[in-house]
This record gives sequence, structure tokens and C-alpha cells, in this order.
Amino acid sequence: EELITSTLLGIVMVTLVSLIFMPHWSGFLFVGPFITILYIDLMGVLQLAQIDIGPVPYVGLIMSIGLMVDFIVHIVLRYFESKEKSREAKVMDTLCSMGASVFVGGVSTLLGVIPLAFSSTDVF
Repeated sequence: EELITSTLLGIVMVTLVSLIFMPHWSGFLFVGPFITILYIDLMGVLQLAQIDIGPVPYVGLIMSIGLMVDFIVHIVLRYFESKEKSREAKVMDTLCSMGASVFVGGVSTLLGVIPLAFSSTDVF
């Protein structure tokens, strides 16, 4: 029950903050649903990996909302700042200019976490 409450509050608050800080009001319409879909996917992966939701996975799940927001907001903001005219051209411009940066950020985050997989303590 606490996980559900924390998840819902996290997603709602992140969506509201994106509504306040994004220069284009419709950007928040993408942030909330994308975070929800990715979060459900992450919980499904934990279920498939048979990882019980204890204190450490719980904190990791809540922190994952922040990581998801970082990547999603960068892409959405770049899309709205694009000078291109058509939607297809905006997507191409966004992926060409921000896609590599977001990809490298994701890979570096993954590389930073990989050593934890070989940890022998109960905390990790």
C-alpha cells in the first residue's frame, strides 16, 4: 500500500512540476503517461526477475521516477524548442540533437550501477 501511495504521489507531483516549469503547457501531457508506462514496465521486470520489493528495491523504484523524468523532459523540451515545421522533422531534429546525449546519459547510469550486481552485501 505504501509503494502504491508513493508511486502515485511521485508521478502526480512530477507531472505537476513539469506543468509549471515546461515552457509549453502540453508537454506535461507526455510526461505523466510516459512515466506511468515506464514505471509499470520496470515493476514488470522486477516481477520477471523474481525480486521481492524490500527496502532497497523500494527506494530504487521511487528514485527511478526521477531518472525517468530527467530523460523524458529533456526529449520533450527539445522537441518543443525545435525550429522545424513538421512533426516528423521535429522528431528527427530532436533525436539527432538530444538522442545521443540522452543515450550516453542512460549508458553511463547503467555502467555506474553494474558493479552493484556483483556486490555480496544484503544492502545491494
